[in-house]
Amino acid sequence: MKKIYLTAMAALISAAAWSQCESGVTASQTSICPGDSVQLFGTGPVNMVTTTFAAGNNHRGNMFDIVATNTVTIESFDAHPMGTTDYEIYYRVGGHAGFETSSAGWTLVGSATGVAAQPQGTPTPIPINVNVTIPAGQTYAFYVTSSQTGGTSLNYTNGSTVGNVFASDANISFLEGVGMEYPFANGGSFFSPRVWNGNIHYSIAGGATTFLWSTGSTNASDTVVPTATTTYYVDITPPGGCPTVTDSVTIVMNTVPIVDLGPDTSACQGVQVTLDAGNPGATFSWNGGVWTQQVFNALPGTSYNVTVTNAEGCSSSDTIDVAISLPPPVDLGADQAICDGETITLDAGNFADSYLWDNGDTTQTITVGPGTYSVTVSDAQGCSDSDNITITSNPNPTVSAGNDTTICVNHSVSLDAGAGFAGYNWSSSETTQTITVDGGTVGVGTHPYTVEVTDSNGCSAMDTVVVNVDACAGITELASQGINVYPNPANSSLVITTNAPVETEAFICNSLGQKVMTLQISGTETEINVSQLENGAYYLVAAGMETVKVNILH
Repeated sequence: MKKIYLTAMAALISAAAWSQCESGVTASQTSICPGDSVQLFGTGPVNMVTTTFAAGNNHRGNMFDIVATNTVTIESFDAHPMGTTDYEIYYRVGGHAGFETSSAGWTLVGSATGVAAQPQGTPTPIPINVNVTIPAGQTYAFYVTSSQTGGTSLNYTNGSTVGNVFASDANISFLEGVGMEYPFANGGSFFSPRVWNGNIHYSIAGGATTFLWSTGSTNASDTVVPTATTTYYVDITPPGGCPTVTDSVTIVMNTVPIVDLGPDTSACQGVQVTLDAGNPGATFSWNGGVWTQQVFNALPGTSYNVTVTNAEGCSSSDTIDVAISLPPPVDLGADQAICDGETITLDAGNFADSYLWDNGDTTQTITVGPGTYSVTVSDAQGCSDSDNITITSNPNPTVSAGNDTTICVNHSVSLDAGAGFAGYNWSSSETTQTITVDGGTVGVGTHPYTVEVTDSNGCSAMDTVVVNVDACAGITELASQGINVYPNPANSSLVITTNAPVETEAFICNSLGQKVMTLQISGTETEINVSQLENGAYYLVAAGMETVKVNILH
């Protein structure tokens, strides 16, 4: 709470103009802010002796002696400080010599805090009611000091001799003394001779001055805490026939600035938020004085406090938290590979308010083929984040289960999807590379078989082969006829002979049981052309007889 000591009347007048009956009132401050307290001081008729205001040297305080020619009451002191400071005043009966560094025998009269200094060369009233009476012929010592160790000093002047009379009037004599650190030299040395700079206010014997304040107090001083601009009155009745004087002082209540930074808020990482403390023309202190402007651009992630002080010195503060608003999360996942001809759906998640893909789409998901894709997601506050993904393409495998084929009902055929695949899936539910189709099991008719193969990349391909199963009916029984073939191996033609003439149909099948040629046996000798057959082993099949193996070698 600031303490600016101002007088409500022209209290600082010369001793020559000070009348025997003059009384008045002073205040510690006359312009205040809400919550401030004010000290009111009533002053009866006093006399004044001025030492000097020549300065030239300084320390925290001075000890000096006052000798009373007539009985007097020391009422107060005016000092000559180098700046605003706190005060303490002590006294003791007898001189100060021998008691400079010890508090023994000293009595604390009172203290005051935050007393504002008047301009250099002019007196600063110390608002402490001393009220110490010195009988005629007696010597009393006084210790007037700043109570801030190592702080603000009081001006004094180098003297000639400790105890030398430096200033006097008909009632008191002021003697040169010593200067020192607070308190009582603080364990160090004192400096002498030194002349304290200031005024000594005193009254002479003849009765006490009485006071009656409008607050009801009867003390010489009163402390008030106004809630509005208020005028305080005091009736001062001096002794010795002086008339009662009514004096007043008005304490002006100033308004405090209204400071409102608004509710706590948030912003995207790195985005500034403009904070306005209002009150143009005032002074501003953000976060303890780091910034001093009215409008401040704040980064999120911390709290900001501003203290605003108006021209009257009244202050008000406000605090706002500016949090970091995290962007919506987005994760397209790891890079992926698809198979030729496939597409993939990319999903940016359902945490954002808007989406923008590099292809211009604004939906949460997009369906794409191979390529590199990126998306930026944003929330309603504009905070955004991005992710990208690369989609590559793997070739599909090639599969062949062979040509369509025909077998007799009493034969079988093996179907082969080829080696090197990671998986096989036949329409017959088998999962091997090869399967066997038995004509007797599946029966006469047309039977398609489809196989799907999958490679190590997960890509697949399909092929279908048709197996026709023939009943091979209408072939004459040849068991009793006997059959023979030559030459064996054959090259371009093959001769079939029988023991007796026959008329029947026969087949030549390859080693897989597939029928590759149909022929007619007629008479006892039949010649057929086999030049179109590839080299290998074949079988001549006719109903009712053993199968004859035929080798073709071109």
